[in-house]
Amino acid sequence: RKGQPWPVYDSGIWYEALRNWEILALRQGDTELAELTKTAAEKLRATFVALFFDAEKGLFCDSVDPVTRK
Repeated sequence: RKGQPWPVYDSGIWYEALRNWEILALRQGDTELAELTKTAAEKLRATFVALFFDAEKGLFCDSVDPVTRK
């Protein structure tokens, strides 16, 4: 997607996938994998909020320009 806006939807889907992966790992007793996916999801969430939240408007943007990050 070189030069195209980053859609919020893609990041949201990836975040949800990580959280579900964490749950599945816990159900299988793989606490190491569960912790790895939990950490990845938490990092993604922090980046997601920093990138997509518009504090001036008090809402999330639906996409962000990869060059300007606005």
